[in-house]
Amino acid sequence: GILYNHKLLMLEYSLNFNISEEKIKTFFNDEYDAGQMYQIMMGYKENLSEDKMKMLMDNRFDNHQMDQIRDGFNNGLSIQSVEKYAEAKYNYHQMEEIKQALIKKHPEEIIELLTNSNFTAGQMYQISEGLERGLTIKQIKNYAMPEFNAEQMSKIREALENDVYKENFEKYAKPEVSADKMERILTAIILKHPEWTKDITDEIEKKITERPNSKIKKEIKN
Repeated sequence: GILYNHKLLMLEYSLNFNISEEKIKTFFNDEYDAGQMYQIMMGYKENLSEDKMKMLMDNRFDNHQMDQIRDGFNNGLSIQSVEKYAEAKYNYHQMEEIKQALIKKHPEEIIELLTNSNFTAGQMYQISEGLERGLTIKQIKNYAMPEFNAEQMSKIREALENDVYKENFEKYAKPEVSADKMERILTAIILKHPEWTKDITDEIEKKITERPNSKIKKEIKN
């Protein structure tokens, strides 16, 4: 069938790249699909070390995940660094965000934040973007929480970047406030037109203050 033909194509490429028969036997089998074979073949072509190849050849990784592992090594990352994202639980896009943070030498605290929480790739991007735009780790932690989606994180990040978070925006930075509402409130604050969003902010404050035993209720009253 077509899939087997793709595998035969990988065999042909491997022979053209002068990859030894011994190495070809390690991946030309039923354990890997054609896409995985391609990644392993390229790893051999790039002369990755035995330890790096062992990590790459874990068949729990699909073709795209293997690509992220190879790319990490080709960008100078150590085995210890690549191990931080070479986990089957991360999809290709999540691996990309963690890999980029490692390549850019982001602080260890940011790497731990990315890898120790259940963030989507979009959420991971917002965390790294905050650092690259000059926010401190303490500021980033105001929105680096899985309960905020990537769009909400983006709006909170913008409030922090515009120095309007603590004084004006903090009480609206809640998971139940949509990114669209956050955007409208943020725009009104920055342009000093609070009347533009009065209905929205009144509705949000009412909802927040009516919540039983609400810590936010105390914050607003204070």
